[in-house]
Amino acid sequence: MLLRSLNCPNCGGRARLLRGEQTAACLHCGSEVKLSQAYLEEQARARRFPTRTFVRLGMKADWQGAQYEVVGRQVFQDPEDATSTWEEWVLVSETGEVLFLEFDEGKWKLSKSFTPQQTPSPDQLRNAPPGRVVNFGDTHAMVTESGAALIVHVEGELPWLVRPGQATGYVDALRAGEFFCVEWTEDAIECYRGHFVDQRQLCTLFGQKEALIALDRQQLSHQSRRRFGAVCIAAGVLALCCWIYSFGGGQVVEGGMGNTPLAGVTDEGVRFGPVELRARDRVHRLEIQGKMSDDSNWVAAVLEDAEEQELVSADRDMWDEHGVDSDGAWHESDLSASHDFVLRKPGQYYVRLYAEPEPGRTPSLGTSGSFVLREGVLNGTWLGIYGFLALVIGTCFLLSGSPQTVQKFQESMASSDD
Repeated sequence: MLLRSLNCPNCGGRARLLRGEQTAACLHCGSEVKLSQAYLEEQARARRFPTRTFVRLGMKADWQGAQYEVVGRQVFQDPEDATSTWEEWVLVSETGEVLFLEFDEGKWKLSKSFTPQQTPSPDQLRNAPPGRVVNFGDTHAMVTESGAALIVHVEGELPWLVRPGQATGYVDALRAGEFFCVEWTEDAIECYRGHFVDQRQLCTLFGQKEALIALDRQQLSHQSRRRFGAVCIAAGVLALCCWIYSFGGGQVVEGGMGNTPLAGVTDEGVRFGPVELRARDRVHRLEIQGKMSDDSNWVAAVLEDAEEQELVSADRDMWDEHGVDSDGAWHESDLSASHDFVLRKPGQYYVRLYAEPEPGRTPSLGTSGSFVLREGVLNGTWLGIYGFLALVIGTCFLLSGSPQTVQKFQESMASSDD
């Protein structure tokens, strides 16, 4: 028996309209209630709580060899959070079997009512914390959520009388992929069990061929996004490895090394060379290194031609410090610098080292400066930029192609915050 539930316009009590009836009497005051009024009430509430799915009243579904019809929809709301709502579709077969299809937080559940060997009482379930075991006699499940809900919208025809505003308590539990739900009101308690269904199973259930085709296209799109994202990430990792290698890459030019004590460096510097550079239009690197202890000096190396014309340089305020504090011994230093350049004209070149200590100080014994001139160096700047961009783009495509993974991560983060 299917009926519509509505409020009496006279006393506010409940009235029920059986399928096929145009009028009914209020169960409390006996006033006449019309079917047209039920439609108006449903339409007004439906505008406040529109469905978020493709399921509609009157749709047919095939499940376990039987055909079901969608006869009604209920919308539940968290009493403490008006923005938290979920909806439940009621499906009835020709033999009167009832299925419940719930949509909440992007997930679908398909369930049926059942009578357990042992029905837990509301006192046992009320405010049950997650992790508590609910015993149904022949089986048991672990609580995942408990709370209260208000029925804020009802539409269609249901096998029972429902009034918007009715409160119900509930407990959700899981066991090996199967979910259980216990709901209770002041005068009744119901138990349900079922399983989660994905979008493909749902479309198959309702025979939505076009939706299945669209879902296949979406899955192909997600697969392409994941593949492209994986390729970008792999390319980004390779580029970053090359970028890291570029810091120490290249070959030392013959005669392209020199070292001198900083104490003996004059204002004119110390000149090394000549060094023969032959690799035209290739990247070269001029590196400088300082060796000092508890000291600081400005050190520079300048590449110049035979006419002493400065071409490129690398310089740094180098320093070295160490000491002991409450955390123990510490040591910090900054003793290197480099400069990359492209050789435009092969020939003989010279490197001049300069040094300047802090005002009022002279370089200590053992303090020295050195240079290294390399050729065939990888230019790591663009490799580094490309690597980071490829990683970011690849990660974005990988996540956009894995919406379920993102949803599970968000749920895990939300549960950890709680």
